[in-house]
Amino acid sequence: MARKSRNNKIDEPKKRKSVQENDNQISTERWVFSFVLMFVSLLVLLSIVSYYFTWSDDQLYFQNLNTDNAVAFGDFPFANLMGGIGAWLGYNLVTRFVGVFGVCVPVVLLLLAFRIMKYRPLALERSL
Repeated sequence: MARKSRNNKIDEPKKRKSVQENDNQISTERWVFSFVLMFVSLLVLLSIVSYYFTWSDDQLYFQNLNTDNAVAFGDFPFANLMGGIGAWLGYNLVTRFVGVFGVCVPVVLLLLAFRIMKYRPLALERSL
């Protein structure tokens, strides 16, 4: 309960500091999560864009995966900038799932990271 001070004003409760500290902690966690999401989305974007240029070299591994000519994942020389994981990610997103629009997946993740930071790009101010 609030106490009266000498000026007959009611003082604020002392729990105010703990609420502000909690808000700062949530804000910090939100920023950290958004930067991690932004980093991951940029890596996915790099692997997909690299897959557009190196798909013919990397697709040899995935075509021979279920045959007798299969090579171990670590022994195959992937041409993708992100290595084997980038080639696998690009192959699955572009070839097997959404096609050319696979580049939209990391872009949406990047916009989500900006939204978590409560930053709205000028062109998307009213849409997000």
